[in-house]
Amino acid sequence: MSVNTGGPKYEWRDGYLVVPYSRPIPGMQSARYSQPMRAATCAEVKCSWYLEGKTGDDDGKPFVHPHGVECGNFSGCQPCASPIEENGQKTLCGVCIPCKRGTSNCPCLTRKVQHKTPLRLISVPPKFRIADSEHSSVVPVEEWIDRLAEGLDMRERIKTRGL
Repeated sequence: MSVNTGGPKYEWRDGYLVVPYSRPIPGMQSARYSQPMRAATCAEVKCSWYLEGKTGDDDGKPFVHPHGVECGNFSGCQPCASPIEENGQKTLCGVCIPCKRGTSNCPCLTRKVQHKTPLRLISVPPKFRIADSEHSSVVPVEEWIDRLAEGLDMRERIKTRGL
């Protein structure tokens, strides 16, 4: 089934609306601002698990994340009270609190990778990328502002005086 709106042709496939994407037409431009990021601490991003702590279940197994502990820091985790011994190696039981089978304490490692903050480089100004269908280039901030102002001035001129 397709939907005709007079513009691009949209289709329904397996319950999803498929919207066609096309590259920019020559003469048209797409622009993007890129900001380098770095890993941040829980305090920098005001992580709720760090500030308040967290208790819950993950995959049906209990966990306790005490407040004041960074995500991914398992040094303060309590050892398993009843480890299972298989082939001479001890593994976590997954029953006692605060451990769970396969990890030291809680599922906070997935939260740790989300803690990011912009990288502050004093000597390097932000870079803007301007691209059309043939090529792409990185321009300094001053040129970005000038090009944007020229385009807005031309738009205003066309609106008020016409072509």
